[in-house]
Amino acid sequence: MTSHNLYQWFEHHSPQSLVCTPNQRLARFLQSEYSAYQKSRYPEQRVYQPLNVIALELWQSELIRKALLLGSLPSASTILSPLQKRAIWQTILTQDEDVLDAGDLVDVAIEADNLIQRWGLDKDALETEYAAATHHEFALWLRWERLYQAQCDTQQYQDRESAFNGVLQAMERGELTDVLPQHVVFTGFDQWVIPHQRFESALTAAGVTVNREQIFQNTSAPMDRIGFNSAKSELYAAAEWAKQASEQGQNVALVIPDLGQRLSEVERVLTHTFSPEAAIPGKEADLGHYNISSGLPLAQTPLVQAALALLSWQGADKPVGELKALFLAPFVGTDQKQEAAPWLSEQASRLDCFNRITQRHVKVSLFQLRAAVAQYNADYQASYSDGSHLESSHDGEAQPQNEQPTVSPLATFYSQLDETHQLWQAAGSHKRSMSEWQAHFEALLTLWDWPGARTLNSAEYQQHQQWLVLTAELKQFDAVMGKIGLSTALQLLAQTLKTPFHKQTPAAKVQILGVLEASGQLFDRLWWLGLDSQSWPEPLQPNPLLPARLQREQSMPRASATSEAAYAQTITQRMLQSADHVIVSHARFNGDEPLSPSPLIQSLAERTWDEPAALHPWQTLPAITLQAQADQVGLPIPTPCDLKGGTSALKDQAQCPFRAYAIHRLKAKALDEAVDVFEPRDRGNLIHTVLEFIWHELKSQEQLLASSDEALEILVQQAIDENLPKISRHRNVGERFLMLEAERTQRRVKEWLQLEKSRQPFEVILQEKTLPIELEGLRFRLRMDRVDCLSDGKTLAIIDYKTGTTSLKRWLWPRIEEPQIPLYATAMKDIGAAVFAEVNAKSMQFVGLTDNAALFDELTDLTQSNASLWPEHFMVLLDHWRQDLTALAASFAQGYAAVDPKGDACKWCDLQTFCRVSERSVHEARQESLVAKHALVSSEKPSEKPSEKLSEKQSAIQPSIRQGGSL
Repeated sequence: MTSHNLYQWFEHHSPQSLVCTPNQRLARFLQSEYSAYQKSRYPEQRVYQPLNVIALELWQSELIRKALLLGSLPSASTILSPLQKRAIWQTILTQDEDVLDAGDLVDVAIEADNLIQRWGLDKDALETEYAAATHHEFALWLRWERLYQAQCDTQQYQDRESAFNGVLQAMERGELTDVLPQHVVFTGFDQWVIPHQRFESALTAAGVTVNREQIFQNTSAPMDRIGFNSAKSELYAAAEWAKQASEQGQNVALVIPDLGQRLSEVERVLTHTFSPEAAIPGKEADLGHYNISSGLPLAQTPLVQAALALLSWQGADKPVGELKALFLAPFVGTDQKQEAAPWLSEQASRLDCFNRITQRHVKVSLFQLRAAVAQYNADYQASYSDGSHLESSHDGEAQPQNEQPTVSPLATFYSQLDETHQLWQAAGSHKRSMSEWQAHFEALLTLWDWPGARTLNSAEYQQHQQWLVLTAELKQFDAVMGKIGLSTALQLLAQTLKTPFHKQTPAAKVQILGVLEASGQLFDRLWWLGLDSQSWPEPLQPNPLLPARLQREQSMPRASATSEAAYAQTITQRMLQSADHVIVSHARFNGDEPLSPSPLIQSLAERTWDEPAALHPWQTLPAITLQAQADQVGLPIPTPCDLKGGTSALKDQAQCPFRAYAIHRLKAKALDEAVDVFEPRDRGNLIHTVLEFIWHELKSQEQLLASSDEALEILVQQAIDENLPKISRHRNVGERFLMLEAERTQRRVKEWLQLEKSRQPFEVILQEKTLPIELEGLRFRLRMDRVDCLSDGKTLAIIDYKTGTTSLKRWLWPRIEEPQIPLYATAMKDIGAAVFAEVNAKSMQFVGLTDNAALFDELTDLTQSNASLWPEHFMVLLDHWRQDLTALAASFAQGYAAVDPKGDACKWCDLQTFCRVSERSVHEARQESLVAKHALVSSEKPSEKPSEKLSEKQSAIQPSIRQGGSL
């Protein structure tokens, strides 16, 4: 083997010679460099002969085609494509009873077949030599291979390996001399294995002169070895180095051995380094800076993943989250504005519909989804009848009222679901040819408007074009598979789409290559990453179906430590001479595991290199002074305005103004996920409904006391039998669980009724009563659990059931955290008691306030309570509540939205990534606390009562609200 640098090689190269390379990338590189060489040497010439260069695999395929035309191969035989060959092998393995799951075993079996044929080995002789019981896997493979060969002989199939063996025999017989070149130069091959030797021998026998040559850039190039603390730091440092070199006009290569496995990480780092503006929403990375030789399988791109998800879902139960992601993807359906509500896109309507489904179901079928969409459309139509569709938008303005819509917002979506069902019904369980399945798949994707209504970006457009090319090739399975079922058709489609997708990008100064892709190419600068002792030389990976001794003796790939070490040494030598400046690097640690450099680069002098101190460039910029500006007030709400959700807006405003603004104005509330088991909320709802049922029958304590234990037990059981199925209808629980839940509820309710018997006399006059209330132009509709009339016949007690623990402190002002009872109490007459009814396993008690303990002695008596917390009379308490609730309503209406959590409001809040309350520094929090304490000490006297404090604060709050200021 002779070696040259590039231009010397072009000087002595004969134009009549054929140059053969191991891959197409090197062939394109040599063609491009040869054109540049011709232009520099003969600037006056406008036309010159190009370099006659071809990749080995393409040349062998061309020789197979010419041999068929010349009759050197059986003309009646069909040459199988790799996909067709895989389909036959998969069928054989699937039908074998000894194979539980074909899976990746298909690829291993095909690789074994290719190795045996390319090495020209006799299968019968191998079977005799390796027939021992220790080679059970080889015996299995031989059985599968006989079935494969029998099918090929019956159908007159030839795979590519078998056909090329026929070509070699024809060359040795002198039948292809006229289509062979006189001189062949092999370049870029780091290993000359037996298949290459067989090809060389056949060429020589046919009278072709063969040379093997290697091209080097610089045999004395400077070389540096660098170690980094992590592979991540190594990659960032190499990317920054490549950027700087390319900006100087250098041709740069980054060689990454495991490029395919690290592709996502590599793309992320390169985008961060070369196109940091891509982090801005709406901006795309500039792909003109670099080229990446590797690519993800087409099936793993988002556009094609959406298509496969549509084709594989035949209507069975599927997690709601997966269906939501599918039908909200930009590649599925349309995003046209709705006729009835121009401000609402179909995507927004689908999101709203799926949010409702998520709260009720974990999985849904096509029928259930279609029913949910129909119900959503019906609710939308009904909302126009009562005007409830006119909700305040996030900017506080009501949407314009349209006439009754003629088209529902998800009419198209419902139609698509219905037609999908019809398509699958038409398909049935019948077997079809792959061409017929292809037409079915195309019809289904067309129904869903795939790949979407929006304009595809460059990468998505290329993915769609590759999809069209690959799916057009599905018809090749007709010849080898015949009629097949849907599952087989989907498997063949998925296998077809495993073809890597490479973005078509313009020529760039920086190339990101794997070790094999860099073979034979020359650069100005080269950085070779990942050369630790565990990764280079690569670990052995022999084929598990072939005898290990056979693979070692035949020097098959990844089978022998000796041959792999020699192979890696050759590649290392070539790589170190492929550029004018070469850097090799490795990570010192893999997590906590220490790593050492590969023994093949340990002789190189180590160079120190600063670890990337900051992975984000803006962290290294000079500090600038920022001006802080408080922006705590949003747009006010035009009043009067109907507020949905009862008191939740005021409750959130009390806990944190920003929380109220985000949830009720910006609709930023997190979704409730459906679950299959009973939640505390379900048990609370069950207790509420059971007690409502019981008091609807009993109506008073007198009737309760008059009822026997047997009658009460029957009544409680009736209440549970009536309400438990309603509560559990969306829960995937068994009969045994429901029985236990019924027993638990029965014990708890019976214990509660015993407590009710010990109270002073009362009568339940209202249950689940809805009451309209208006505060500062905000209209609420409250629903109270229960109102009792006490023994004096006129005093009312408002009762709210709680199945968890609570505290009276949640009624303290300012900013009442539980405003429901205070709101109801201030809206009704004759209220003399406010009560939490705690019905839970820890406690069965009434917790509340009254100034007439003779009527309800379980409550806190205001006349005997701590004066620092509560006033002495219930009417004064109602006045405090009324003023504080009015202030809360006014602040919400005026858009006050400060991030000001009260107590432990942040503990259960799901908006912390939105308000970023955790980002406030310790210093800011301390300063706020000191200011607040100072203001409290200087403005209030210790002897002041709550009513006096409230009146002063109220007078300060109200003018600020009226003027649109902040609290």
